[in-house]
Amino acid sequence: MLNDLDFLLWKQDDLAGASARLDEALGTFSDIGNDKGVAAALYNGGIMLMQEGDLAAARKQEEESLALFRRFGDHDGTAQVLVSLAHTLLQSGDVEGARQRFSEATTMAGGDKGAGGAEGVSAKVVADARLGLGEVALARGSFVEAENSARQAADTFAGEKSAENEARAADFLALAMLGESRLADAQAAVRRAAVAAARSDSHYERLRLAITAARVEAASGERADRLRAGKELRSAADEAGRIGFVGLQLEARLDQGEISSPKSSQNRSRLRALQQDASARGFGLIAQKAAAMLAK
Repeated sequence: MLNDLDFLLWKQDDLAGASARLDEALGTFSDIGNDKGVAAALYNGGIMLMQEGDLAAARKQEEESLALFRRFGDHDGTAQVLVSLAHTLLQSGDVEGARQRFSEATTMAGGDKGAGGAEGVSAKVVADARLGLGEVALARGSFVEAENSARQAADTFAGEKSAENEARAADFLALAMLGESRLADAQAAVRRAAVAAARSDSHYERLRLAITAARVEAASGERADRLRAGKELRSAADEAGRIGFVGLQLEARLDQGEISSPKSSQNRSRLRALQQDASARGFGLIAQKAAAMLAK
């Protein structure tokens, strides 16, 4: 739904510039009574606010956008916003709320067996929702379910020739396989994701893949690999912080804690700081994971 200039600014990591343009568009659409333009601007603004780390504001805009798309009877728009809202809820730690929104998107799109799908919902949105359900499964430790969801989404994305989405699905598939202790398969998935990411102009996805690749590298158990992965995660956290990708920065910090010595006083201090930072920013899922590591 982004227009060309907003899309360019976003891809160039100028989040402030893209957000300013969307705020301007939102005001213009509102002034002239273009409710469909308002709905699209709210949706895009919600995505950017989530990436910038303002989850409360993101949720507010997404819920306003969702209400408008439902009123229009726009099934594809409704499903898209449901997926975006679900991601925001998942980041905030509301795993069940996220599952419900992802499930609603797949159901209205005919993604569940026996469900009467609404016309006009794109295959990409269905795949996004399925991948989201996989993220919920991963958060709950259901790794086989997460892998199955990722494979379904990957098949759709491959057919649509979307490098960014292919990279995203392969990235997630690597995490699911890592959870199943299938290191060689996870490494292969990272390589596939890297090939797709090289054809994409999304810095966000490439940075997310760098974090996943470091996690997979550290899983070898070799000290040299863990040290190298630690450096890569620090670099990713710094880069995410520079651009303003708050969620990715917190995720990289979490993974640093996971691959470091659990009994190290320095690592425990970093995890406590991370838990506090994540809680303060509303990233409940990361705060919960940091707390779980500290409880070990």
